[in-house]
Amino acid sequence: MNEFFSKALFFRLALVLVLGILTFEIFGFLPLLVTVLLIIGIIFVPIIFLFKNSKSRYSFEWLFATGIYLIIFVLGYFLSYNFDKNIPRFENNIKQGIFEITLTDFPIEKQNSVLLYAEINSFSDSSKTEKFNGNIRRQNNYR
Repeated sequence: MNEFFSKALFFRLALVLVLGILTFEIFGFLPLLVTVLLIIGIIFVPIIFLFKNSKSRYSFEWLFATGIYLIIFVLGYFLSYNFDKNIPRFENNIKQGIFEITLTDFPIEKQNSVLLYAEINSFSDSSKTEKFNGNIRRQNNYR
């Protein structure tokens, strides 16, 4: 197994990216942790270039690799954070409001329901109006 990890560089990089994504999904947004890891990664990467033709350069390769891994970890963390923050969340909104939508396809009538495909343009309540870019697929049951 150790031989596999030493030869499969892409797998190691993908694994670190996935760990960054999973860390965000499990712990949420931790700005201090991400900032510290990014700063350490940025500091570790150029250290190897200080020893251009020195024999001691090879003893600092692990710092370079750790810096790259930390930067890729933070990249996965921020990709997951960016994806998560762009999802409109209305489940916790107990206020009544109005959705402005645009139908993207004709409604499909079924035996006991109607299926609608639409784009959400905005949501308005008594205090504010929020703009959104998103799609919705809604099936309303009636009897």
